Amino acid sequence: MDSMSNTKGGNAGSSTNDNTGHDSLSSPGRTIDSSTGHLSHSSIESSDSSGASIGDKTSKARTYDEDSVVRGGFYADPSTNESLDTGLKTATAWSSNFWLKPEPVVPDTPERIPTGYTISEPGSIVEGSGRTYNGYREGKYLLPNDGAEQDRLDFQHEIFRIAFDGALTLAPIGEPSRVLDIATGTGIWAFEFAESYPNSQVVGTDLSLIQPPRNIPNCTFVREDSEELWVHGFKFDYIHMRQVCTCFDNDMAVIQQAFNHLNEGGWMEIQDGYLELNSIDGTTEGTSLQRFIDLVHSGFRAMGRDLLKAKYYKKWLIQAGFVDICEKRLPVPINPWPQEPRFKNLGRYQNANFHQAVEAISLKTLPKAGLSQVEARDLMAQADRDHNNQAIHGYCSIYVVYGRKPCAWEISSQKLPSALNQ
Repeated sequence: MDSMSNTKGGNAGSSTNDNTGHDSLSSPGRTIDSSTGHLSHSSIESSDSSGASIGDKTSKARTYDEDSVVRGGFYADPSTNESLDTGLKTATAWSSNFWLKPEPVVPDTPERIPTGYTISEPGSIVEGSGRTYNGYREGKYLLPNDGAEQDRLDFQHEIFRIAFDGALTLAPIGEPSRVLDIATGTGIWAFEFAESYPNSQVVGTDLSLIQPPRNIPNCTFVREDSEELWVHGFKFDYIHMRQVCTCFDNDMAVIQQAFNHLNEGGWMEIQDGYLELNSIDGTTEGTSLQRFIDLVHSGFRAMGRDLLKAKYYKKWLIQAGFVDICEKRLPVPINPWPQEPRFKNLGRYQNANFHQAVEAISLKTLPKAGLSQVEARDLMAQADRDHNNQAIHGYCSIYVVYGRKPCAWEISSQKLPSALNQ
């Protein structure tokens, strides 16, 4: 595997041993029991900046007026529907969101950490499955945006951190002044980047405003459809996208806009999962997990999404005008079957992530692939069992592709040659 760079941000994930004799895996607020591969609550005895215990689900631990909604540098008063721009020049209104007390939306799912809050948007759509979907640009994003999915996205972040040896980025970005995180989700990457690079101004964009109020002064969030005209009145030095294979109708248009909104010498980096099941010994062949993945692909294709589009990112960056392009493909085991400790640890995280994701990626796709609800539920359960079976030596992968916007002099037709003939 390629060596990793840009290791700002610290370590990701840790292993412990519980009193049952089972190894357990933890990230903030979550523990994985290796006997089941499933997530459970863990007690956190730490404090946020206000001094309130994060593990105390009844403590609000906020310093702002309860009548206001906080999003980075923006404050909105729901009674007036007015937004105050306290720094970044963007046109948006935050008052469509409100905060809920931290009782879990879905039973037996981990609470949101570090905020302990589930963030709900009026206008979101609750479907027959009971899952909530984004109402802004309805139907464009195909996965839920409810509390259970917010927890999973935060947990999934740890998988990337482990795969990247603790790094947030692999591109050689230096110290960028302005950073854009497209499809930011819960904002966890943007928050951590802003904390690791305090001199950078970080903007996260998404269709859903589900980012918690961390009160990090150099991190702000904007509701934006990245396939439409961008509203930013400035250019960026680094643009980051992660897990966007389900997001866009026209990826090339988004990449081209990113190129146009970068300063010369700036970098774009795309990090995406690649849901192609492989094995080192053929043990995935004929499994319910393989059938499940094939049908999920079929369902997403029927809805206009290609989960394997990451293989085109390098070509699209070249077409947009990027140079110094690097493509990496990193293996991610489906469960802790590997002997190597690092990959065993990564597999334990991925197994727990799949258990949480299997419903989210199936509810819309498997019916599109021709399965009834009963057939879909049965296949989901079978696939989950296969994914947890350490006799199945499967792995998927993460694609990372990054490139640099060249300076004008690099592409000028009036350049002097690097050396003159004698």
